[in-house]
Amino acid sequence: MAARTPFVDYITKIAADWLNRVDATIVDALGATETPEDARAFLNAVEEAPTDGQQYTRGSLSWSVAAAGTGGGVTDHNFLTGRSDANQHPTAAVTGLDTALADASRLTAGTVGTARLGAGSAISTTFLRGDQTWAVPTLPPSSLPGLAEGLLWVGNAAGVAVATSEVASGTAIASDPILTLTQTWNGASVAFQGLVMSITATASLARSKLLDLRVGGDEQFAVLQGGATEVYNVGGINYEAGTCSWDITANVLTLGAVKAGTGTLRDVNLVGRNIGINTQGGALATTATSFFLVGSCAGVPTGVPASVPAGMIPVIVDTAAGDLYLYI
Repeated sequence: MAARTPFVDYITKIAADWLNRVDATIVDALGATETPEDARAFLNAVEEAPTDGQQYTRGSLSWSVAAAGTGGGVTDHNFLTGRSDANQHPTAAVTGLDTALADASRLTAGTVGTARLGAGSAISTTFLRGDQTWAVPTLPPSSLPGLAEGLLWVGNAAGVAVATSEVASGTAIASDPILTLTQTWNGASVAFQGLVMSITATASLARSKLLDLRVGGDEQFAVLQGGATEVYNVGGINYEAGTCSWDITANVLTLGAVKAGTGTLRDVNLVGRNIGINTQGGALATTATSFFLVGSCAGVPTGVPASVPAGMIPVIVDTAAGDLYLYI
């Protein structure tokens, strides 16, 4: 490490230089004048000595009292020690200082502390409002920026709007619906629609679903793209379900049970006080083409019903002999 020059050496050089300048000025003054008054006139200095802390020597070498200012003065000089009086300097006397302090573009390095910008907590979920307050955004939908296709704005647990294609409301310990929609219908001649979803099935499997409701990931209820509804005993590939469907090819409405793969075809009960079939609101005409259909076999039935609910009787028709069999 290079040796440092002692501070006293710097002071000695500065003092020597200053004394040389003073000597040169005195020599010039004495060489041109014969009396102290003539020397003072040569130096253009007033006779009175400066009052400590109140007067100063101007560039013209004359002593003058500092003019009071209206722009706000500096009342203390940290580096002028030993002065008992305040040292006033008008702001205008410090060229450009007031302009420089008012120009924020002069902040070219570092950052301004968030506490100096506004009140409140400056954290990742807050923003600085126009009233200089850090706050959580509560933007109306019209103020949110546009979204990519398939996304929607959803508030998260921190109260911040996020863009997502899924709505996750977390764990509820009290009744707290994920989504509640309300609307008032007030038009006697209008056929209102509460919820509309339009799907263009350019290419899809027949069992594609318009609606799929689940509990714990297990299928409970679905509406297939063909309009069939299914209530599941077992979901998935090997499903077992009750169905209400319409076959648009055969024009047949099916109420019953369906299965797939290794699933089991389950029993169906029509429960009610009186169950009418093909009544069409009254007795059928003798020429009616609507009939109540039951199972048939070509010969005497020998099988045993796999499962018979209590209070019911299996029925089958022998088409070979034209006999109706009741299994009791």
